Amino acid sequence: MGVWTEEERWSFEQVFAERLEEQLAPSERVSVEGETRAEAVEAKLVLSGGASGARVVIEAKVELEKAGLDAEAARFLALDALDLVLLEYLDSGREMRFRGVWEERELEGKALSVRAERTFPELEAQADALLGPDRGD
Repeated sequence: MGVWTEEERWSFEQVFAERLEEQLAPSERVSVEGETRAEAVEAKLVLSGGASGARVVIEAKVELEKAGLDAEAARFLALDALDLVLLEYLDSGREMRFRGVWEERELEGKALSVRAERTFPELEAQADALLGPDRGD
């Protein structure tokens, strides 16, 4: 239990990269991280490096008791949820909008929560620079 090891993360990232090879630009990178605790498994996928500058962050949380799963099965359910949401995004022509809030879902008959957001870090940094330090906050 605990934070997923670098080796685990790397193996999951390789699976995603191979599965999505046809849909990702050469500059795009998928990173995965997660944590397994006694009560829940949380996983996060980040897609970055595309020409648009977009950064997509998808998170999944599986509460073991609620889903009726052990930690290993919950981890794979969380990864499946990340995969599903990412594929929905890519299949939409990258036009899918995310709400950025946790949403209850069911996958394979099991309950879990998913949150996704798309940001543009470079544009946000430019906006911050233009607004300057005295933004009236």
